[in-house]
Amino acid sequence: MTMIAETEEDREARYVAEHPEISAAVPSWADELEVDLDDPDDVAFMGRRTVGSIEIIASGDHTPEGAALAPDDAFSLWLPAHELHENTGRALAAHARRIAVDLITAAALLDEKAAA
Repeated sequence: MTMIAETEEDREARYVAEHPEISAAVPSWADELEVDLDDPDDVAFMGRRTVGSIEIIASGDHTPEGAALAPDDAFSLWLPAHELHENTGRALAAHARRIAVDLITAAALLDEKAAA
């Protein structure tokens, strides 16, 4: 009988399935969920959503007491700073407008969660 090694993604999926409180703690706007299983007594998790060129992230911890978003730095907004180098002022202005639209969309998602 051939044994197939469990991948990291399989381990993460199994852990999340066994601990539905993690999914319950992640904001509804998140469309991806990652867990870090390096420390079995304090599993870090992160819900994320990419909105155009930016990324909204909510992070937390799952301990034997349950799952909760981190109180001090639960939410992060990642901007594509490395992409802001354009050859012309016009190209940079167009890029800035695209990011502005992405930020407005991300803000609406975060407002939606705060109102819930």
